[in-house]
Amino acid sequence: MKMIEDSRVYSYLCGYMPEFGTRSLANEQQPTKVFGEAAKYTDELLLREDTNGLKRFFHAIARLYGESSNIARMAIENVFLYHLGTSIESSQDRHAILKLVPERLRTIILKQCNAQGI
Repeated sequence: MKMIEDSRVYSYLCGYMPEFGTRSLANEQQPTKVFGEAAKYTDELLLREDTNGLKRFFHAIARLYGESSNIARMAIENVFLYHLGTSIESSQDRHAILKLVPERLRTIILKQCNAQGI
């Protein structure tokens, strides 16, 4: 399996969610910034209750988690999933939202929530 380079993370996500491409990150190569913006975008999807969009975006993040560099994986865990975990915990629909998250990512979120007491 070919690894997705850090410089391609943003364009990879845009391939799954063209709407995400409207953000001013076209030349962004730092995964922490890309996944910070991805966390904000996920909040927007949650507010719109866009279940299909959330599924697609979570699927893209899960694929990136499995096919990207250690730096990108750490950004997914420490920026995106941590933010998502706090958003989910404050939501009344936490169980329904967690069901949309692929198991690999859901396990990380739950570990973070348990470790941090979120």
